[in-house]
Amino acid sequence: MNVTLCREVDLINPFQYKERTKERGQAWDTIAENLQKLKYCVTKRSVRDRYKLLKDQVLKKNREDAKASGISTDEASNETELTQIIEELVEVEKETREQQTEQQEKEEKKEQDGAEMRRRALETFAETSKRYFI
Repeated sequence: MNVTLCREVDLINPFQYKERTKERGQAWDTIAENLQKLKYCVTKRSVRDRYKLLKDQVLKKNREDAKASGISTDEASNETELTQIIEELVEVEKETREQQTEQQEKEEKKEQDGAEMRRRALETFAETSKRYFI
């Protein structure tokens, strides 16, 4: 089930939407519905929780492997596929979060520039003269 879940998450990609939005919730709903068609008894919440648990396990295992430098671990092909899918999803999630942060920063800068323009447009001639001649 874990590999099937991760494949569905990879296919639907709920991380392309902003966190806590309707669209992201609908994406998780779609994943749950697709898994139910495959005769798994899951809900939207159980799918999210299971994915989060798998992601945390893979990230923890990767950290432990990095600490144990030089030791190669043998994984089953099923486990390797699961690890690869989850690592790709983590990257997509990180990129999406960075893009959203950049977008938010751009919007804030635009808003600040607009406020500065309005302030300058409304200042009197005397204030403008002081600003340029001091």
